[in-house]
Amino acid sequence: MKPKLMNRSAEEIGNNHDLLTQLLLRLPTKSLLKFKCVSKQWLSLISDPQFCLSHTRHQHRDDDRFLEPTALLLKDDSVSGYFICNPTTKKFKKLSFPRNPFKACDFYVSLAFDTLKSPHYKIIVVREVSVNSYEFEMDIYASETNCWKVSEFNFKADDERMAFEDAVFCNGKLHWNSCGNELLYFDDEKGSFQIMQMPTPSSDHHQLEIHRYFGEINGNLHLAVTYHVYIALGLNVHQMSSDYSHWFLKHRLNLGDAMKVFPELNLGCFPFAPGFSGVSFVGSKKKMRQRL
Repeated sequence: MKPKLMNRSAEEIGNNHDLLTQLLLRLPTKSLLKFKCVSKQWLSLISDPQFCLSHTRHQHRDDDRFLEPTALLLKDDSVSGYFICNPTTKKFKKLSFPRNPFKACDFYVSLAFDTLKSPHYKIIVVREVSVNSYEFEMDIYASETNCWKVSEFNFKADDERMAFEDAVFCNGKLHWNSCGNELLYFDDEKGSFQIMQMPTPSSDHHQLEIHRYFGEINGNLHLAVTYHVYIALGLNVHQMSSDYSHWFLKHRLNLGDAMKVFPELNLGCFPFAPGFSGVSFVGSKKKMRQRL
């Protein structure tokens, strides 16, 4: 192709907004960040929130692997502050709370963000009203409006069994893990709290629970629990039904064979002294892999 013809074709593509959008949607994120420097037109298009959302959905549709995290909630212990960070762009913002969360009472900060539904996120702060009162209040920050909404109601919860520090955002709801028979979740769309029953453990395993993983995989809420059993390690994986009516046991594994490959794990020792720090899961449409 002659240089003049190539320049003309490139100019036609550049002036066609729809065609240019479809081409840019197929590029990886790192390339897009570099292409912001091409022109003001490209900068405006790539920076548009709607384009960012479309790009995320397009990349997810064409790739069965999990999306890389696009937002992190970080705590800086040295200054007792929280930051919301985008690892892709390396931009961050320090949170300014409407009410002082660093008093003697317990408080917990969680991120509510679904990259496949919206480019906007929310920060949910749960704070105990008074020491050992088991009564909590909640504030919500919305990135879309850049403002806080201070809750006008309080709720009761067993602080000793409810793990507010272990929160999972899934299907528009923020769930808090629990060591008891029930867990609490907040429905962001309805603005209400709901109670959910936890999976019933096996009677022979109940006193031997070692570690649990509470998280979201492909839009489904999961609870994975490891148990110490005779000369081995058991792992039960529960999944919440789509209508939130019940948990069902999806996987039951015996990890005793892992010692044949990794004898340093000491899976058969009691008291339990594992050679790993926890259990996490990576899921896909085709399979689920366990990582130790």
